[in-house]
Parts: sequence; C-alpha cells; structure tokens
Amino acid sequence: MSVRRLRCRRVREHVRNTGSDGSSSRGLPRRNFGGSDDRTASIGVDELVLRTADDNVRSALLQSLSPTQVSDIARFCNSYPSIEVAFDLPGLEPIEAADDALEYRVRIESQTSVKVVAQVARDNVDEDSDEVYGKVVSSRYPHAKQEEWWLLVGDPAQNVLYGIKRFTLARRAQVKLEFELPNDLSTIDALQLKLYLMCDSYVGCDQEYDFTLRLD
Repeated sequence: MSVRRLRCRRVREHVRNTGSDGSSSRGLPRRNFGGSDDRTASIGVDELVLRTADDNVRSALLQSLSPTQVSDIARFCNSYPSIEVAFDLPGLEPIEAADDALEYRVRIESQTSVKVVAQVARDNVDEDSDEVYGKVVSSRYPHAKQEEWWLLVGDPAQNVLYGIKRFTLARRAQVKLEFELPNDLSTIDALQLKLYLMCDSYVGCDQEYDFTLRLD
C-alpha cells in the first residue's frame, strides 16, 4: 500500500473512529443507542441505510434517543457524501466490448502516457442553496475539517499504482489524472486497470471502476 493511500486510511479511521473491522456505523454520533454499541449492527443498518430505511426500521433504531440526539444523527446522515462519477480517456479509441465493459485501444508506438478525465459530482445538490458542501461532521475530530478526495489508477492484480490525484469537492469537480505506461509492454496485450475514488473522511463512499487498455 502506498504511503499516500495509508495516510488516507488513517485519517478516515481517526475522523470516523473506524478500525480495521471497517464498521461504517461507528461514525454515527450518539451511536451508543440504549447503551449497546452493537445495536446498529444487530438490526442491519448503518448511516447509509438509515437515510433510506422505512419508517418502522428508523423508528425502532432511534426510539430511545432524545430529539437533540436524533438531530445530531440526521445532520451526520445528511452530510454523508453521495457521489456520481463519469470518466473518459480522451485521445484513445473506445472499443466495443461485451457487457458494456470499458475498453480502449492504445498504440504503444506513439503513446507513452494516458490521461483520465473524471467528472465528479455530489448527488441531490440544491443549486440555489448557499450551503457549503464538504465539511466533515464528526465529533471525534479535534478541529474543523473539509473532505479530501483522491482519484487513483492502479492494477490490483499486480499491486501497481500508476497515478494518484488529490482534490477537494464542493458541488462538482473535473479531475484530470495522467499516468505513464510501463516501459516494457512487449509481452502483454492488455492492461486490466481500476479507477478508484476515495475519501479521506468517510468509510463506505469509495468507488471503483474497471477499464481495459488494449495494446497495439
């Protein structure tokens, strides 16, 4: 694991108080509902599900809390980022592939690097609002913090990180990431890669997308 990726994970663990078990419910304020830290897990909901759970499930989970405590939880859930990602590899020829797989042709005689352009946007944003997006809601962090986001390209099968770009996200952002191709491609005909979107402040909102570079 790269130093930058390790730092990203450690910041998330500190902000969210989330350890190696990856429990996403540990970031919820007032999580000790009724004195049991396992209550959220026992009924199968966390902050992601809490926002969309039916009224009966939500009421059962929150019944022991005061209005102030419920308000704290609602503020956290409303701040949890819901992100949409679209990306392209400009300058490369798309190839039709089965199952809508993303494949591109790379002519290695003339191409030494690849550029990824990603459109990253928050879902359900009120365009007319003056709200400042990206402020982390966490009672476990010692001072005010803005979310930081990371775009990465890697080959998990070979444990290779090709490129990484850090950025902040208000309502939306266009992120450009350029990475170098390996020097020796004579023995392979394709690179099976992943595009990752990672947040340093919240667990559970990371995304990954497969794409293939066909080498000619």
